[in-house]
Amino acid sequence: MAAAAAALPNWVMLERFVFRRDDPNSFREDRRTSAACSTSTGARFDVSFVLAEPHTPSRLYLSWPEGPKDEWVCYLVAAHRDLVLLRLDSLVDESQPFGEVRHEYFIYIADPTSQIPPLLRPLPQCMEHDSDLGRPLTFAFSPRAVGLLCHGEDEFAVAYLGVWWSHVTSEMEAELWVLRSSSSCCRDDGAENWEKQRLPIPYEEDDHLDGILVCDGIFGESPKVAYIRFPVDTFVRDNPRRIRKELYRSLCVTDCGSRLVFVDVARHDGTGLGSMAPGTGFTMTFQTLEMAENDMMQYQWIEDAVVTSDQLWAANTPSRLPREVMIIPLVSMDVPNIVHVVLFGWEIGSFLLVAIDSSDKQVLGSVVTYIESSEQGLSTDDADLVRAKPTSFTHFLPSEFPKFLNLTR
Repeated sequence: MAAAAAALPNWVMLERFVFRRDDPNSFREDRRTSAACSTSTGARFDVSFVLAEPHTPSRLYLSWPEGPKDEWVCYLVAAHRDLVLLRLDSLVDESQPFGEVRHEYFIYIADPTSQIPPLLRPLPQCMEHDSDLGRPLTFAFSPRAVGLLCHGEDEFAVAYLGVWWSHVTSEMEAELWVLRSSSSCCRDDGAENWEKQRLPIPYEEDDHLDGILVCDGIFGESPKVAYIRFPVDTFVRDNPRRIRKELYRSLCVTDCGSRLVFVDVARHDGTGLGSMAPGTGFTMTFQTLEMAENDMMQYQWIEDAVVTSDQLWAANTPSRLPREVMIIPLVSMDVPNIVHVVLFGWEIGSFLLVAIDSSDKQVLGSVVTYIESSEQGLSTDDADLVRAKPTSFTHFLPSEFPKFLNLTR
């Protein structure tokens, strides 16, 4: 079923849940964004992005009739500029007791310099020797630890950055896998290879509890890794067992890629899940990461804004801003003072989306229904999405690839 043509947004907030639709009648297609490819086993698959202006989420539809029927076999991993990184998991070699899962990465390319539609091309598989089976297997990167970075006109790098405890040095080390490539050719000459390094991580004893790893110089010969603690969160400090704290905080790229902003929503009731206690609210804090002068690997957090629920509710009527807790905040890629948030009605299991201007506390646009309540949603075409939430709630993936699509072909 073809999606109606509409003007493409400048950037999108991609829903990470992939809508698997093997039936042609239920597969939603926008020919401007569609692409096809095949896995290493020869199974064809088609993808199509159905795009929407934020704060409505955009979706990825997948048709893979010969693929495994398990629920989690396709992942939206990362995005940068005109590229999006996908991962498909195929079951191969069924002669083994439990089969073998092959993890394959594909780059979706929206290149405005070419006269061809968007295309998908497979990346070389990352192989590692399995001592139990005595042969190499594809290495299973955690999707959240894989990044994508464009460089120059058509170069890009896919990198996995993990933490490794060295029994030799008794210190924490970073395990870095990097694939450097080009989006202008297929490189069938075997020149693309994954490279693996172990790098030291300067850190304090408790640093690894709450922060991020940053790798600098990924295209150079000597990349460096730094551990950056998140800003002190009094709620986390006073409630070390905070439940699902990842729902209330985000690290966002904004201002045309020049700023990294950490957004944290601190509930006043000291609860990790569920509706807010009567008479309580929350505080949302925005802080920008800045590099310290004269030290390329030292960073500091600078507070930009603090917004309370009382301020938001005083500036907006309940119909414009329902009195619910805000989760998975996402700062606009274009405008640093605009944040998109999900309002979770815990008692009815429904989800709404709103955009807020942190400078004047005003809601922008109308409230968007993200997911219907379970009872209603299970009778719609989005039943699989409804079943997946909220136990697998994930942050949206921001991407600006729509503005690179060649619409003149």
